[in-house]
Amino acid sequence: MGVNWDKKLFRLSENDMKRLDHLVSSLEEEVKSQGIRNLNRTILIRALIMMSSDRPKIKPLVEYIKMAHVYL
Repeated sequence: MGVNWDKKLFRLSENDMKRLDHLVSSLEEEVKSQGIRNLNRTILIRALIMMSSDRPKIKPLVEYIKMAHVYL
């Protein structure tokens, strides 16, 4: 991200929010057992971005991009 990035807001669909909430609730016990508190949607999104940018597998990523376009 460049210095001139103006913190644009990106809208998520209602289905996206439900998926995020489901993931947060599914992971809550696991992260609490490891001493991590206050898991929320924002932290989960950041972790997913970090995970996918570390060593992306291009073919599966492209398939998920195709699926994500359906929800635009």
